Amino acid sequence: MASKVLILVQGDPRVSHRPTEAVRIALGLFAANLEVHLILSGDSYYLLTTKLDNCIDGDLAKQYLISLKSFISTFYVEQDQKCDLIGDEYPVTFLSRDEIEQKIALAELVIRF
Repeated sequence: MASKVLILVQGDPRVSHRPTEAVRIALGLFAANLEVHLILSGDSYYLLTTKLDNCIDGDLAKQYLISLKSFISTFYVEQDQKCDLIGDEYPVTFLSRDEIEQKIALAELVIRF
């Protein structure tokens, strides 16, 4: 089993349940003592905004994110997506596309949503 997992979330949580499901799966992988990196790309950054209430499964996503932040050192967000993020509530590191590609190359398992 892979010990270094990268979850790449590209879906828009305003129109799909898949980004929330990605967060739920990340929680499960942390429970299995795996090293997990979560990258929010495209419109998936809405998971970390004040507009989460307008998202499909927004209430579930809030619960999962609150739990996940106790396990994860940082949420990686694609550099171009810097608007409306919730202040200091979540640790965020912005990555360029090149940095995202490097993280993907180093992962033993990549799961894309």
